[in-house]
Amino acid sequence: MEQPQYNLFHRKRVEDTIMPICRELGLGLTTFSPLYYGILTGKYNEGVPKGSRASLDDFAWIRDRITPERVSIVKKLTEVARDLSITPSQLAIAWILRRKEVSCVITGASRPEQLDENLGASEAYERFTEADIDRIFDCLGGYQE
Repeated sequence: MEQPQYNLFHRKRVEDTIMPICRELGLGLTTFSPLYYGILTGKYNEGVPKGSRASLDDFAWIRDRITPERVSIVKKLTEVARDLSITPSQLAIAWILRRKEVSCVITGASRPEQLDENLGASEAYERFTEADIDRIFDCLGGYQE
């Protein structure tokens, strides 16, 4: 069993090492942190909102991950999501669900409305076209950890 962190920013190890083994052996992944500590939701696009996890002293490490480069990427992804009539969170989760190697995604929602929003990704990924995937990769500009 493997439960790796996997999201639009953190993908290199999973895609280069783990997924080929999954394909070869017919295994599925249970992944976590699809929203990269909330950064891929877009809520940090204009700074750290009061009351967010990144605003709390115990979660100062999240603030270190909110870099200008990542925020710039999330702003571009937010435009793609808007064009697809989905939220940035749904886009990030749907992007993961489109992979046959992924059996399930642990979303880590902390409020019922977040869970409801995240569940919408299960329908969104089925509508992704190759052009949509290309646009998402264009937003990333080769960025990956």
